[in-house]
Amino acid sequence: YETGFGVKNDYAIAFDLYQRAVTKGFTSAHHSLGRMYFKGCGIPRRDIAQAVSVWELGAVAGCSASQHSLGQLYSQGLGVECDPAMAAALFRRAADAGDVNAMSHLADCYRRGFGVAVDPAAAATLIRRASSSPTSAGTPFSQRRLYEGRRTEGQLREGQAGRAALAVQHITNRSLFAKLDARHEEMVREHLRGNSVGAQEIFEQLRGDPDAPAP
Repeated sequence: YETGFGVKNDYAIAFDLYQRAVTKGFTSAHHSLGRMYFKGCGIPRRDIAQAVSVWELGAVAGCSASQHSLGQLYSQGLGVECDPAMAAALFRRAADAGDVNAMSHLADCYRRGFGVAVDPAAAATLIRRASSSPTSAGTPFSQRRLYEGRRTEGQLREGQAGRAALAVQHITNRSLFAKLDARHEEMVREHLRGNSVGAQEIFEQLRGDPDAPAP
């Protein structure tokens, strides 16, 4: 219904179906629903704040496409405060999960020193992974980044990529369509930054607070 492939295009129906899929626990649907909010499809007007909330929940749940899209927002300061380190961390999580676009964007971060230390060798490695992925299809973007990575490879030592631990499973059980309150937003962001200890501490505080929104 979103693309009109095989049926008449109807964004309202597509939005409703994505929303139902998210509530049923289909993790990948977070990205699609967030995209509808971001573009303003199937709803009266574009809602970037809601797209951010849905993609945050998807990112915590392990949806690599949500992690990548959220990383793009942080890299551009769109709907959130520009945060290069957060953007790079989200690109890394999505790349570790096999997202080709995230590999290319993380490579660009290493090439430019955006949110991470400049590391041409790491950039080249990521572009090779993206270019050789079965889902890559040899896009011009990946091929161009591969050239840039080869040109500077070996100038700096190999970088290490970290993976944030999943610490706050319960967040996905909350209402997915109401804006997160400040403490839950803080918990999600601490988790996405890789600070699982800080996120867990906030979770424990919320669990012991009778006035906190129910999970």
